[in-house]
Amino acid sequence: MDSYRFDPKRPAVPGETHILLAEDGQIYARIVQAVLNKAGYTLSWVDDGVKAYEAIRDGFRPNLLITDVLMPGMSGFELITRLKSENCLPPTIVLTGLQ
Repeated sequence: MDSYRFDPKRPAVPGETHILLAEDGQIYARIVQAVLNKAGYTLSWVDDGVKAYEAIRDGFRPNLLITDVLMPGMSGFELITRLKSENCLPPTIVLTGLQ
């Protein structure tokens, strides 16, 4: 799992589609990683909304944000609201395991 955790020092690669996954469930993160890597996307993973917010606030610009709803520190909805209020919300998909 650590091989694709978010690394702010990793330079962007031109033409690369980079997805930021905010998901606290390691099993779900591995599934999403497998599917997206197989489709040719680059994925970075953080395990809470605060880390996703800080990454984007500090200049990381993913082509897509995939976020869980319930996470420690900051929920997916709070993450979206804060990024939108700061005009730095990338296209976003919300996932949840809630039934």
